[in-house]
Amino acid sequence: MLGLVAAGIASGSLVQTVLAESKGPLVGTPGAASGILKPVKIAGIAGSISQSAISKQLIRAAIKLAATIPGLEVEYIDIDSLPLFNVDLVKNGTYPDVVQTFMNQVRATDGILFASPEYNYSVSSPPKNAIDWASMETTVLGDKTAAIVSTGWDLGGSRSQYHLRQIGIRPDVYFINKPELFINVHPTLFDNNGNITDGDIEKDFRELLISLRNFNNRLRPCSQNIATTIAT
Repeated sequence: MLGLVAAGIASGSLVQTVLAESKGPLVGTPGAASGILKPVKIAGIAGSISQSAISKQLIRAAIKLAATIPGLEVEYIDIDSLPLFNVDLVKNGTYPDVVQTFMNQVRATDGILFASPEYNYSVSSPPKNAIDWASMETTVLGDKTAAIVSTGWDLGGSRSQYHLRQIGIRPDVYFINKPELFINVHPTLFDNNGNITDGDIEKDFRELLISLRNFNNRLRPCSQNIATTIAT
């Protein structure tokens, strides 16, 4: 079912989502084949290195939401200490330790969730820097699925989303097309426990994560994504 939904206007926030969810069985589920899907592992990357950043809070919220979604895991991947991209730091094919650790962490996941703040109508520098490092080896980002939740002060960071999608073309990152989630920042977006206070935003964020999980499973051959084969 395809639908166009606009929600989250209350409390001074704007959330625009385009929801698309397939109601058919996922490839590899017992209803579609004799197997059990391995959980889809998602790298959560925050677009700001500030410890109090909304983007970091959104990744933490995604980790909580993923725990309630069958077949999905979100892991926070730290990019705060990555040096500015510089090939002079690569010595005899060896990357700085912090870069190699980051690349290995991303390589071990199935997809990426970017929490992307909009800076000056575009993408903030930390995720661009992280992508530049990760794209040094095709096995890090190549064929990864991805989704974006963006934040901003007027259009919910929408302009940054499309720049980020464009950046992902060269390293072969496959972004989901729908839903799109744009969040206008406001002081009460999270409570003291880090929970999203707006029910519509939380619902739409959950739909985004489900769509990323489903998109990942559609792109992966059944034989590669089955953890346990059920004897018949």
